[in-house]
Amino acid sequence: MDLYSGAIDYMVYKLESKYIIILLDNHNPLTYCSGSNFDPKSNIDILFESFISKKSIFVLEELVQTQQEEKSIVLYPQTPHLVKYMKFYTKYKSNKNQIIPVDLRILFDNFSQPNKYQLLDELFGIIPCVNVDVNTILSVITMACSNNSKFIEHFESLKTRYKELKIIINSNSNKCSETSYLEQIYLNYPFEPVSKELNECEHTEQLLSGLFELYGIAQILIAKSKYVFVYLGASHCISIGWILEKYYQIRKVKDLDKFKTNGSIFNLSLLDKSTKSCIKFLPI
Repeated sequence: MDLYSGAIDYMVYKLESKYIIILLDNHNPLTYCSGSNFDPKSNIDILFESFISKKSIFVLEELVQTQQEEKSIVLYPQTPHLVKYMKFYTKYKSNKNQIIPVDLRILFDNFSQPNKYQLLDELFGIIPCVNVDVNTILSVITMACSNNSKFIEHFESLKTRYKELKIIINSNSNKCSETSYLEQIYLNYPFEPVSKELNECEHTEQLLSGLFELYGIAQILIAKSKYVFVYLGASHCISIGWILEKYYQIRKVKDLDKFKTNGSIFNLSLLDKSTKSCIKFLPI
């Protein structure tokens, strides 16, 4: 058993012979682990390195690799553990079938721009797709749809939520405030009706998070590798794990050690207590 910094907890699912290792990140802490028995060099990238030569893929948040503009776009680039994580990504990113950035929020979060609907309209088939990055995303979604009727249902549900969001934005009502943020996530989103209590920013956050999470699920479903490492923000990990288990009947073989859900609700304030926390990774 080894200690690793850069994740606050993890869970493991098994689909036939495939292991899905979901590691929860928290963007806030500058340091994760503490104690005399912790080696500060043991960042999460060391764990990834130990699996890179095995039949593994890595589904990663906080960055996206665009073909349209031929560049990497990164969130939170100065956080210490992410600096190390980015070195891992930069080292192996040429292997596009193994290192998979999935943070679609970066690509689609352009609601303040004049052409704010174009890329999502292309994604959901409202207009013809001409963007090369959207076309790549669609190819993954198509593969997931071809093998799973539940995934088709969920993608169509997101399309419905997107159409509802456009109506909300165009109506100029229920605008954002400077303090707009979600205090808890409903783990059955995006498969529930839109709440009238949320404002425009929160609706947008839910839509883009739902899309990002569903794209991560698509990568999990189509993966042929024995090990699928999913390294995302903690709330997204909890949401994806809940959806995999409830809707896709994928068996959980290791639960979270530190965080529990209350039915279908997860309170994000629990993550504030996760500073100086690390994972004890058990052999698989």
